[in-house]
Amino acid sequence: MERRKEVAEETDLFHAVIFCECENDLRRDEMGHFSEESVAERAARVKKLDDALIERVMKIAQGRVGQFSTAVPGLDISVRDERNASERCVYRRSLGVMLSGRKRSIVGNRVYEYGAGDMLYTIMDMPAMWQVVGATKEHPFIAVSVELDEEVLRELIPRVRLGSRCTNMQAIGLERSDPELLEVFLRLLQLLDRPDEIEVMAPMLLREIHFRALLGPQGPALAAAFTQDSQSNRIGQTIDWIKANVTASVSIEEMADRAHMAPSTFHRHFKAVTSLSPLQYHKRLKLHEAQRLMLVKNFDASQAAYAVGYASATQFSRDYKKLFGTPPKKSVRVMKNHVTPEGVPMS
Repeated sequence: MERRKEVAEETDLFHAVIFCECENDLRRDEMGHFSEESVAERAARVKKLDDALIERVMKIAQGRVGQFSTAVPGLDISVRDERNASERCVYRRSLGVMLSGRKRSIVGNRVYEYGAGDMLYTIMDMPAMWQVVGATKEHPFIAVSVELDEEVLRELIPRVRLGSRCTNMQAIGLERSDPELLEVFLRLLQLLDRPDEIEVMAPMLLREIHFRALLGPQGPALAAAFTQDSQSNRIGQTIDWIKANVTASVSIEEMADRAHMAPSTFHRHFKAVTSLSPLQYHKRLKLHEAQRLMLVKNFDASQAAYAVGYASATQFSRDYKKLFGTPPKKSVRVMKNHVTPEGVPMS
């Protein structure tokens, strides 16, 4: 209990400033001025919810560190009690809520640093490098995340009145914690104490999370990504196709044709969304898949290289070292000795 109290106290300072910095989240009075009382009320509400969420996560973790799945499909928790060396993974489509500590992610060529009081949206699967930069045994990094379901989003989008259109779609988005969303996350974690209810209740709570995500600042970006035939949706559909054909040799023209765009237009929009060129994105997915084959199926470097479509094992080793920092054999040996189950962004 003492550890939980210390972790909860760490977030107080964040909550004191979150809502002074994020005016769009505040209520206005009749004259259009922001209400100081509403700031205090909202901050107190978020702090109370964060404290309750931290207590729940620590109870589930039972002293363990790492990223853990739960009995609710798509719901993960993460606890880290020390700063780690940078690691690479593929962030999956998800919404993560940061409860304490800090984390840095490099996604494409963009750097994101976030912590208590932040929510991280991963709208499209992205190769990434991550590092916990703020965590100790007394004040660990704690987060909870859910996978975003494309079918649920598509069904809800026509029913939500969006505040604005998305004019600068990016695969990763950050926003301040929303108390309405935090309440649903808390109910979802509490549901783990009633396993007989999970099958019926979890889908409803997950659906509410998707609904409230669409109502938030990232709602227009989510809607743009999952609205049929929108420009962002065509980029997203092409990314899904690239993932399905990660071992194949594909050209920019073939990708552009999938997106129904001219190659130059496709290249420009793809890079605006992901910060990577289409061919860079494809190569990084290849290398991540090769790493997975070496870790999970015990392929050697040559077997993995040819399995993901490389014609030369030497070129594969060069590309692998450039991305991961060490040659394939050494990299996999280190990872097998210290495996981390990252891959869904906690965000």
